[in-house]
Amino acid sequence: MSLRIFGAGQWHARLAELEGVRPTHEYRKGDPQGVSTKFRCEHDGWVLHATSDRSLEMHEQLELLWSVVEQHKRVFAECIADADHADVCLGLLSDDSGGLVGIPPAALRLIRELDVGVTLNFDMGAVIGDDA
Repeated sequence: MSLRIFGAGQWHARLAELEGVRPTHEYRKGDPQGVSTKFRCEHDGWVLHATSDRSLEMHEQLELLWSVVEQHKRVFAECIADADHADVCLGLLSDDSGGLVGIPPAALRLIRELDVGVTLNFDMGAVIGDDA
């Protein structure tokens, strides 16, 4: 699970100044998309994963992500307002939930407070740590 902000490269330096916030991934438009590829990133990107602990429930990951972002809510809200796109990406692998995923209203605070969308990732081939 991660907070993803695209098209707000002008904010990367400001986000780097925030205490306790370190992106999991950060890249600029035109950067190579990988080590051995000719493809380039189409936009700036800033990604913050909740945790690498996959034993946590989805609502626990959302709450953990919010605990990092909440203390800098104003800065994140301004950044997201300038961004081309921002979302919370939720990884939903078929063996994680038995077919059902429930998220209590309190855990949705990050999405409500920052007014971001939700992207559901059903990619069974996703590498551990990628957008889950």
